[in-house]
Amino acid sequence: MTFLREIFTSRFLHLTIGLVLFYGVSQVITRTSRVEKIVDSLRWLAYTDYYARYSKSTKETLEAEFYRKKYEERLRRLTEDLFYFQDRGQLQDFLFRQGFVYEVSGDDEGLSHMLAPILESDSHVEVLSGKVDFDYLILGRKKIETWQEVRDGPWTGVFVSKGREGVYIHRDSLDQILRQYFNLLWAQEAQNPGDFSWPGWPLTYSLSRDLESVCENVFTHRYYRNKRIARDYFIEEGFDSFLPTLLAMADRMAADGETDFSSGTRYQRAYLTGLYREPTYTMFALLGDQATRHNPWTARLHQEFDRRLDLKRPDRISLGDISTAAREIFEKLEYSQ
Repeated sequence: MTFLREIFTSRFLHLTIGLVLFYGVSQVITRTSRVEKIVDSLRWLAYTDYYARYSKSTKETLEAEFYRKKYEERLRRLTEDLFYFQDRGQLQDFLFRQGFVYEVSGDDEGLSHMLAPILESDSHVEVLSGKVDFDYLILGRKKIETWQEVRDGPWTGVFVSKGREGVYIHRDSLDQILRQYFNLLWAQEAQNPGDFSWPGWPLTYSLSRDLESVCENVFTHRYYRNKRIARDYFIEEGFDSFLPTLLAMADRMAADGETDFSSGTRYQRAYLTGLYREPTYTMFALLGDQATRHNPWTARLHQEFDRRLDLKRPDRISLGDISTAAREIFEKLEYSQ
């Protein structure tokens, strides 16, 4: 089948799993719950839609449409006594009750889907341009990645976004960085502070400054001998270290509310707010990291910081410098609207 061959040979390789599931594997799994089957069908329905957008010929587009209808029919059968699956609001309400957030947005390229489990939810009150009281949800690893992440890679995902259920903090955007950093230090048998940064990955210098005590607990004092336990502790503590910055970003997302700002401008304003209110070296360095700098929403911010700070000498940049520069850029961005 051309459709399968093209997926196998493209960077959309992971989409193949959906077709494999549809043609047999998922049919013989009897211990999968109904909710899991609904999530699975929705996932591959979305990815088939992504592939149709990537198709290079009419034949590929028609094949993608064929499989899309197959998944749509499967989803209809699974949900027919629960809700009308083509009513997006009903689908979102059902998934929310099952512990998931499902968002769909559109642009000139088509629809972008996002489905992720809810790890934690709470209300947050902050004084930012008046009293802001909003719900935030910390989301886990996505079941359906956004079109931007599928097209450009997972490192281009956002850290916060605003959706139907509140402001979302996307934990997986940080977890993948923390996991990769931990694996690097573990493989190198790091022990001393000088081992916590690696020239081959400049971001590790900033990570080592923000996570000094976490690195010492795991790699210097060796409180955790088991790799899995050590990794879980490292990622959990690492995420908590950056949570104040993420909440400050979420505050701005909520404060901007239903303004006329574009999605890109909203994210830039949120990112700058996080950096001037709760600066961290890592969140600052991510603006120019080789893996993430292609995010169009943050590329401009990196250029603005480059005009104000000597980015070639990160050792000479303090948290106060980051905060001051971020506020200046925020004000410039606000005046330019």
